Amino acid sequence: SIADPYLYTVTFNSELGIIPAFTAVDDSSNIINSIKDDGTSGSVVGGLAANGDFNSYELDMASGPALEYTIPNLVPGKTYYVRIAAKNKMGYSARRDTSPSSLSIPRQVPGTPTSYYHDSAAPSLHVVSDTSLAVRIGPPNFDGGDEVSHFNVEWDTAPTFDSAADSTALGKQSVVATRQLCANCVTKFNNVTNTFTYDGNADMLKDMIAQRRVRVYFHQDDRSSNGLGTSYTFSIASATATTFTVDTGHIRTSKGWATGAAAMLDEAGVSKADLILMGTEYTISGLTAGTPYWVRVNAFNPSGNGANIATVPSSATPRAAPAPPTTVSASVTGANSVNVAFTPASVAGGSVQNYKVEYFTRSPSSSITGDFFGINEIQVLSVARSQNYYNEYGTFTLKIGNATVTLPDTAKAVTGQDYLETTFDFTPYVMRGDMIEINGVDYTVSSSGHFDEAQLPLTAAYTGATDAAAVLKVIPQTNNLNHDCSASELEAALENLETVGDVDVKRAVDSNGGFWYTITFVSDLGQQPKLQVSDSMLLNSGIVLSIVDGGGSSGYTDGTYAVDISAPDAGDGVQAVATVTITGGSIASFSITNAGSGYFSAPTIGFTAVAGGGSGASATATISSAGVAVNSNGLVWHDGVLPNDYGYKIVDAATAASSGYSVDISGLNTGSEYYFRVSASSDRGYGQFTASRATATP
Repeated sequence: SIADPYLYTVTFNSELGIIPAFTAVDDSSNIINSIKDDGTSGSVVGGLAANGDFNSYELDMASGPALEYTIPNLVPGKTYYVRIAAKNKMGYSARRDTSPSSLSIPRQVPGTPTSYYHDSAAPSLHVVSDTSLAVRIGPPNFDGGDEVSHFNVEWDTAPTFDSAADSTALGKQSVVATRQLCANCVTKFNNVTNTFTYDGNADMLKDMIAQRRVRVYFHQDDRSSNGLGTSYTFSIASATATTFTVDTGHIRTSKGWATGAAAMLDEAGVSKADLILMGTEYTISGLTAGTPYWVRVNAFNPSGNGANIATVPSSATPRAAPAPPTTVSASVTGANSVNVAFTPASVAGGSVQNYKVEYFTRSPSSSITGDFFGINEIQVLSVARSQNYYNEYGTFTLKIGNATVTLPDTAKAVTGQDYLETTFDFTPYVMRGDMIEINGVDYTVSSSGHFDEAQLPLTAAYTGATDAAAVLKVIPQTNNLNHDCSASELEAALENLETVGDVDVKRAVDSNGGFWYTITFVSDLGQQPKLQVSDSMLLNSGIVLSIVDGGGSSGYTDGTYAVDISAPDAGDGVQAVATVTITGGSIASFSITNAGSGYFSAPTIGFTAVAGGGSGASATATISSAGVAVNSNGLVWHDGVLPNDYGYKIVDAATAASSGYSVDISGLNTGSEYYFRVSASSDRGYGQFTASRATATP
C-alpha cells in the first residue's frame, strides 16, 4: 500500500463497444488497490458513439490480393461509418476513416415474395375449382428499407403476361400483405434467447406457426421516413400464448439493450409494440375451365413495386372432375350378364383416367327418405358462433377418408430420425399437425422443427427400415375455406377432392349468425366416411365447428317412441316434439312435429327415445348417434344405404376405348330388372353419373 496512490485512467480511443476490464497479471508487491470499470460511458470516435451499433471483419491477406470487402445485412435508411486498420505481429495500426466517412443505403423497392410457409421458396399456386386458383404468398426476405404493404398478383393465359388489349397481364389484383394480430402487445425482448414476451391468446397462437414471418415495431431504431421508429421482420422458431422465439438470422441493428429481458418502452415508459402477421392467400376467380393460367407476384413498399417472381408451379389449370357420358344403354347378353355401352366422357383441362359402371335393383318399398334406390348420405357441418362475434378472419379445411392421396415426390426416411430428408418442398401440400402415412404407417408432421425443401419434421422418430424413396400419402383435404363460405364454395371444395364425387350443399343461417351446411353425397352411394374438421385456423373462440354425426345406431327394441330433444337454444319456450320408429332393431323413420324457431348446437344435441309417447315415461333407449337426426332448422342428416343388389365395375380409359366404350357385367340375378349408370374420373376424382339410367333384365 502507498500513502499517496496514483490513479490511472485508460480511455480506449479506437475500440468500440464495451471493453473487458483489466485484470492483474502479476501483483506480487500488492501495489494495486483496485481496478474500476464504468463500462458504459463510451467515447465518440468519428462521430459514432462507442456503444452504438457496430461490427467488424478481419480480411485475411493470405486468401488473395483483393483489398475489398462487401458489408452484408445493412439496413436501408441508416447511416453507417466505416474505418480501416492494418495489423501485424505488434497489433493494429491507427484507424483511418474511409472517404467518404459514411454512407446510407437508400430505401428501395422490396425483394421478391417468398413462400407462405418459409422464406426459401416462391409463392405456391393451388387449384380451387374449375374456375378458380389460389396463390399463397409470403413476404420478401428484403423489404427495401420500408414496410411491405401489398402484394400484386398477376395472371395470364400466356407466360409472357401480355394477353390484355394493352399488352399487359390479363388480370391483376393488389392484395394487402399483412394482418395485425394485436396492438400494444409486444412488451419485452430477450436478446440472448431471441425471445419476445407478448400479450397473446389461443387465437393468436394459431397464427404463430414455426417459420411464418411477423413484424414487430422497435421504437429506438429510427430509420422510417416519419421518424416514428421501425418495424422489423422475424421468422418464428416457436411460440406459446405468452412468448415467441425467433430465428437468429434476422437483421437487428440495436445493440444497446442489456443482456436478458429488456422492456420495449417509448420515452413515456409505455409499451407500444404491435405484432403483425406477414403473408396472405388470394383466390383468383372467374377463370375459364380447362385453360392454363400463369401467375406471378411482386411486393410493394413506398418506393414502388419490386421484381416479379413466378409461383410454384408457374402455371395451373382450373379444372373439375369429368362431365358424365351423355348416353348409356344396356343389352342382355346372357342369363346372368348384361353389356353396358356409353359415350366417352370429356374433361376440360385434364384427361379421363377411369370409368365406373354401377348397377343395382329397385327396392319393393321406399326407404325412410322416400327413395327406392338406397339412401344418399347426408352430413351436416355446423359453424356455430355467438352473437358478439365480429372477427372477419378465419378459415377451416375438411378431410375425408383414409390416406389415399400420394404426394408428388418421395422422401428419405432414416430409422430413428424424427424428420424426413427431402429434395422437394412439401409445405404447400402438408400442414403442420397433419397426419402423413410413410410406407403405410401413420406419423404426424411436427408443429416445430425446420420444414422446407430439405426436410419434413415429425413428432416421433421413424421406426421403419431406412428407405431412400419412401412413399408419402395424406388424407384428401380441401383448400382453405372461409368461416362463412357460400354453399357453392364448399361444394366445389369437396368435389375437388379425388375421393369425393358429386355432392349437393345447402347453407342455412341461425339466429346467432352461425351456419349450418347440409352436405348430400349424390353420386357416392352407401355409407360414407365422416368428414373430418380442421379448425386450427379459425381465429375466434366463439366459433364451434363440428360435423354432426348420424352414426348409424341399431339394436333398439322395435316400436314407435316419442323423442325428447335436449337443450334447444331457441329461447322461444317451444319444446320440439318428435317421434322415432324402430323396425328390426334399426331406425325406420324419424319425424319432428313441432320444432319451434330455434336450433340445437352441436355437439350437445341428443335424442332419447321414450316409451309410450310421453316425456314422463321410462326411457327404453338413448339414441345420441341416431342413423337419422334432425334439428329445428329442418336439417336432416343420416347414413347412406346402398341400393339392393348393388355392384360396380371400374375400367381404365384405355381399356374402355379399345372395347368401344362397352363393359360386360356378369353375376346378375336372372329375372331381376337392373339399373345401370356410368361416371368418369380424372385427377380431380369422379364426376357426375349419366343423367339417365339404362335398364335391362337378364
